[in-house]
Amino acid sequence: MGTGDGSQKPPEPANPPTAEQKARSAKPAENKAPEKPASTGKPSVFKMPKAKDLERKKVAAKSKTTIKLTPARDVRQPSPDRKRQRWNPRDSSSDDTSGRPARRSSSSSSSSESDGQAEGLIPSSPQWIKHEYGATNIEPKKWGSRPRALILFSGRSRDGDLASFLNRKGWVVVVVDLLAEHPADLRNDKIYCKIIDDIRDKHYDVLGVATPCETFSPLRESPPGPRPLRSLRHPAGLLSSEHKLTKAELEQVQHANTLCRRSQESIENQIEWGGAMWWENPDHGEQKVDLWKTQYAKAVVKIRGVNVCAFDQCRFGGETTKPTKFANYKLDFSELDGLRCNHEVKEFTKEDGTKYKAKHESLVQRWRTNEQGQRERASKALGEYPAKLNAAISAAMANVDTQRARKFRELHSDPLP
Repeated sequence: MGTGDGSQKPPEPANPPTAEQKARSAKPAENKAPEKPASTGKPSVFKMPKAKDLERKKVAAKSKTTIKLTPARDVRQPSPDRKRQRWNPRDSSSDDTSGRPARRSSSSSSSSESDGQAEGLIPSSPQWIKHEYGATNIEPKKWGSRPRALILFSGRSRDGDLASFLNRKGWVVVVVDLLAEHPADLRNDKIYCKIIDDIRDKHYDVLGVATPCETFSPLRESPPGPRPLRSLRHPAGLLSSEHKLTKAELEQVQHANTLCRRSQESIENQIEWGGAMWWENPDHGEQKVDLWKTQYAKAVVKIRGVNVCAFDQCRFGGETTKPTKFANYKLDFSELDGLRCNHEVKEFTKEDGTKYKAKHESLVQRWRTNEQGQRERASKALGEYPAKLNAAISAAMANVDTQRARKFRELHSDPLP
């Protein structure tokens, strides 16, 4: 059916909506989810999750756990104040301690000032354990792969001695001396044979020998002290009847020669298997007798690879100049070689009141009271190395090129910065 304007009228629905239906469709649906209201700042109420939900979260957390790897050993960066400072004696005179770490000298009088400055820097003496011969700082069953040193004629045990420096470095140390806490006499055949057997079996990376030098001492030439027992012409001793030595003096020379010969034999056996060694004794110059002019020392010095260095112990805090020689094999003592006294001349007064000038005070015919309250010659203290010299010797020994020493350095080296 058409309309008056010519257009057709759309068809009406079969069931037209009632007035009630139209009113309902105009209102918003009541069951439609309301929009999320804006946050009011009030905390929401926590609802306890169910047990099953908690179990699922635990399983998920375990599956996402990360594994943290830790190093086999604690590698720490060295602090600035722990940086090593290697002291080179050539850089300055012995009086100047600037620019290098302080050390306490073992001399008893002239170094009292430096003793206070270096308090606490000197290693303590080890706790000694009786060995088959002498004493050791570590039980033999615990030696393991540690580097080892045998020191013949080590002297009395004290803080700052060579054994204490080696002990602090982690070395095994065996000391043989009549003054050790567990005395041992190298003149004893049983002890000596056992030492030689161990040396031949490569027990020790370094052998150190400090043969007693009393019978060579130039102080014997200054009366009224003990008279000379040797001479340049007779370095093995004044043994003939024309020299008229007493029975006690002859025995003293013969015992000393036994120790010299056994020192030589120990060193030759150590060198034979390729081990390192050093042999120390005073250097009295060309015009006076000393160990280096005997057949024992000459035989060792002639061995291929053996070097000799000479220096003055006052450069390491010694009370007197004390020129010294070290014969050494497979050890680097180049930093010691050629260090001679550079101290200024001072004025000193003798016990009788007379004055004299010298670089160091003379110990001839001077007496002191030792730590045990006993009176003894002042020159006896010269037989003990100053602590600075012990530090230098132990440093050279620690750098020896043997299998045990190399492995030990690798395991205990500081981490790279």
